[in-house]
Amino acid sequence: MTHSERLDLSHIAQVAGVNPQEVWQMVFGNRQGLSGEAIGRIQTALDRLQQGPVEPQIKGKTGAILIVMPNTNSFGTFGGPVMQAFSAPAQQHGYVVSSYVFDSEPNFSLVSLCRAFNYVLMITTRETSRLVEACESAGRPYILAEADDMNTGQNGVAISLDNRLAARTAMDHLLKLGHRRIGFITGQPGHPATEARLESYLAGLRSAGIEPDPAWIATGDWEEESGYQAARKLLALPQPLTAIFSSNDTMALGLLRAAGEANRRIGKDLSVMGFDDIEAASRVTPPLTTMRQHLGEMGTTAFECVRLWSIGQRPRSRILLPAELVIRQSTGPVPRR
Repeated sequence: MTHSERLDLSHIAQVAGVNPQEVWQMVFGNRQGLSGEAIGRIQTALDRLQQGPVEPQIKGKTGAILIVMPNTNSFGTFGGPVMQAFSAPAQQHGYVVSSYVFDSEPNFSLVSLCRAFNYVLMITTRETSRLVEACESAGRPYILAEADDMNTGQNGVAISLDNRLAARTAMDHLLKLGHRRIGFITGQPGHPATEARLESYLAGLRSAGIEPDPAWIATGDWEEESGYQAARKLLALPQPLTAIFSSNDTMALGLLRAAGEANRRIGKDLSVMGFDDIEAASRVTPPLTTMRQHLGEMGTTAFECVRLWSIGQRPRSRILLPAELVIRQSTGPVPRR
């Protein structure tokens, strides 16, 4: 790193669009409290001015870890439990953990952002491939959470639920209850988990001798309102569906609302299957049948990868975690006509 007397903190701050105190904190302090965005902007400025550190140096700390989330909603429902289970042991072992929400085009270099950290944990999104390329260019180890078939490159590890097996288990549950007209609400188009769960939905129908009808599939984006709108479309079909499988619980909450408005009795007229087992799944009326992801295990497994890297060992490049079928009152036998 360039010696402190040669660093013009005010000039770096001006280029980065931050205040000099933030530059000082990143370069000479321990970064505690600095956002991922601020660090990315400062590191980009340092790189442009050819004053950037070759390796992150954090005073009094083991190292620096960046957690990248696709949107603010992800902190609560999916990414929150992963991040909490990862951050607790990371901080206990002396790492500084920063977060960055990647929901718009950044005004700094993603390569510079990755260079500013020792390790990067990403909650997978459609933009993850760009972050993977940035980490590879920066030579930083990274972990993809909920990565499915994504290529991890030379420096990465992919940790994922076995989405195909989990979704197939969900479909088998509905088929064993006698359901044949089963709708499906997808997640965000292009997301690896969306593709994996859709593939198993289609395979489940075909295994039962049922040719999937495109009209039975509606597109969501993981959020509750999209589940509501998708459900309204499915519930308006001329020949009623007897079950709907939602790609996550959050969209299933919207589905339950739409079904109530359509006077469909959940678990009797219409079975509803969710995915994730978020906290609200057991509290809605009726409680939601779902596939439970052990999100805490995903977070602790991710930190175990960091621990292995830190002692010079290479984690497995792909790690699959199991899911658990949780049967509650939102699913029942196919209604007799």
